Parts: sequence; C-alpha cells; structure tokens
Amino acid sequence: MLENLTIELDGVKAIQTILADLDACFLHGFVGGQHEILAALPSLFDGMPLCSRLQTSVQALAQNTFIEGYFVTLAAARSALQGTLYDLLRHHALTTLGRSATTPTDHLPISPNQTDPLLDSTREWLMELAIAGFARLEREAVTSFYSTLTQLRANPAMISHAALLTGFFHELINALPVKSTTHVPLLRWVDLWSRAMLDAVGLAKLPIPATASGALYPLSVELRQHSRFASLVIYGVLKQGDVAQWVRQTWSSFKATAIQGNEIWLLFPQAQPLLEHLLQAKAMNLRDMPILPSGDLLWDANAVESGKKFKPLDIALAYCGIGQALVVSPMPPLERHPIQLAEPIALTDYAIQDGQLHLKEGVVLALDAPRAGLTAEDLAGTTALLGLLHYDAGEWSIQPLLTHNPAGKFEFAGRAGVELLKKPPKTSTVSILQERASRLLRK
Repeated sequence: MLENLTIELDGVKAIQTILADLDACFLHGFVGGQHEILAALPSLFDGMPLCSRLQTSVQALAQNTFIEGYFVTLAAARSALQGTLYDLLRHHALTTLGRSATTPTDHLPISPNQTDPLLDSTREWLMELAIAGFARLEREAVTSFYSTLTQLRANPAMISHAALLTGFFHELINALPVKSTTHVPLLRWVDLWSRAMLDAVGLAKLPIPATASGALYPLSVELRQHSRFASLVIYGVLKQGDVAQWVRQTWSSFKATAIQGNEIWLLFPQAQPLLEHLLQAKAMNLRDMPILPSGDLLWDANAVESGKKFKPLDIALAYCGIGQALVVSPMPPLERHPIQLAEPIALTDYAIQDGQLHLKEGVVLALDAPRAGLTAEDLAGTTALLGLLHYDAGEWSIQPLLTHNPAGKFEFAGRAGVELLKKPPKTSTVSILQERASRLLRK
C-alpha cells in the first residue's frame, strides 16, 4: 500500500505556489502595494465568508492603508491555505496506511470578550514587521517588543502564545542584520508570523475534555525545544474496549539558555512516573482520565494505576501497522499545517542505506535526522520500528521513535534523558538556577 505514498496529489503544487507568491510580499514588505500578488487572493475564497474581507483588505493594502485587521485577514487566508494542504496530505496518508479518518470535533472559536493590551501590542508589532519586510528588518523594530513579551510570559493564560513568540523573537534577533534575502527562512518566518497574528486576536477556550478509561501503553517520547522553551511529549496507544487510539501527553516549560543537553529533561519531574512505565515497558490503567478531542491527555496522577508488562514493538505492530484500525485524531483548526502531520506507523521488512529507509514496496523514506532520537546507526540491523510519518518541503519522511537493539531489547528515542530523570544528579544547571530563583523570591 505504501507504494502510493509518493504519488503527486492534485492541487498541492498549486497551493504551494500561491503560498510562495504571498510570502514574497513579506520578504520586502508591504510598502509599495504588492498589487498583483494580493489581487489574486480573494478569488481563491469565492463564496466563503473570508472573500469579502480579503477584497477589502487587498484594496486597502494596495493603497498603502495599513490597519491591523487587514493583516489579520491575510494571516487567516494563509492559515486556511496551509490547513487545506494539511487536509489533502493527511487524507492521502490515511488512505495509504489503510486507516479511516475520524470526524473532526468542533473546536471553540477565538472570540475575545474585551480588548487585551498585551494582544493589541502583539498585533501592532507583527503588523510593523510585515510592513517593513523580513529582509529589511532593523534591530530596534524587533527589540521594541521585548517588554510586551516579558509580560506575556508572566501570564499563565498566554503561555502557548508566549512560547511561540519567544522563539520567533529570538530567531529574528539572532538573524540580524539580514545580509541577503537568501538568508531569510521565508516560509518558516511567515508561518510563525501568521500563527502569532491569529493567536493575538484573542484567547480560545479549550474544548470540554472527555474522559478515558482503559489500558495506556506508553511507546516513546520526544523532546522539542528552542533556546528558551521545551516540551516533553510522550506517545502511546490507549485501548478502550475494542478501540485503540493514538494519544499524547505533553509537559512544557520555559528554560534558560544555559540548560542544554540531557539536563533539559530535569525540567519535567512530574513526567517521571509515566516515563518510568515506558522504561519498564509497563502499561498504565486509566480511569476517567481527561482527554481532549485532539487525543491529548490532561494528566491526572489520581486517575492512574500500574498495569501489566507488555512488549512495546508487539503493541506498536498490532495497533500502528498498515491496515490497522488505529484512531488518530486530526489537529485542531489553527494547528493544521503540513509540518504538523505526524501519523504513527509501525514497519517491518526494511533496510537502512545512506540515511534512508528502503521498504520492500520500493518506497524510500528519508530518516528525519533533526527530530529523530534514533539515528541510522541505531536502526542498522533492526527488523521492526515505530515512527511518525511526516511531510516537509515536498518530501515524506519518517521520524523513528521505537525499535530494538542488537540484544533484542526494545530501544526508544530519549532513553538517556529518561534515565537521567529517573536518577537526577545532586547538582545540575537546573537545580542551581532553581535555587538562585528561590533566593531572589525570598528577598
């Protein structure tokens, strides 16, 4: 079935071309109108509520009339195009894997009840970046946002927005001065700009969680980070009756740049019990654990008790293999972007050559080296693996998460960090910084 994965899909290249044209406006800025590129946008949304707003925004921007609402509309249009790509590619991936798509659950819209000065300031800053253009940014234009960013980080309700803006802010600072347009990661920066602009419209409430009861089989873990923020994501299969669902549990934390390497794991002591079960290959029995429509658990230690030992690769092959009826929830609307495609897949009968995974169907998948906690060397000689199927820059790849080592025991990405968290050192960068922060608070 996987031989169909690399088939070129109708509409994908056309949407990618439209996005590239739109992003070109952000490279040199909106002063000067960008008339021809912007004029083509409204027709793409003909018959949709966004169409009339786009027409108004495009006409105004062509006359160098700059109002936040016009840029919010551009961000919404761009997000819709990326969301369409996500839906096309995900449907193709599910069809190839022999899985049924689950019905998306309605998510609460963003509907701010009142103006928030911090969000107002954020939209203003993002608009100024777009007007200037990423290739012409000056340090003062970026650093002017620092005070607002500091206040956003201190607001627990805005932690997700603050995390994205913190990474974006420092990425821009580190890239200045921009010496050449070829040094601008345009697609990435406009992606970040668009998401930040939509987040700055208002705070969306989380959907009401359901409850889950059944056996949770933790299968792997992924550490995501930028210089000042980190997230620990634990993946597993939740078996409720006859239904198997792919689920995630995420813990996140701001961090200092001095915290590097495996010490980052020490930021997540609350994850230790779940990681211990992963390390020991023991299931966890959940009772009324809160779970969001996206498949994200809201961890409640009181809703958990230890279960039986299991064989991780056997579970992965039984529920994540091609043709298995695994339930994998789609991303929420604002997060639907091709880079967010991460379909679990368990494979056998493959070979590793030149950093690529060669399957018996003749399909060749790139190994996702930047995200992979398991390298090609780790996978050499193995006969089964669990990974995440990704799509980026027109290429399908796999991020290996779980396999077995030469001794036949299971091996998962992040084992060294898990073992460090299990037996943390008496002194670490994390403990020193926490002690210093505690002293400052006592003063």
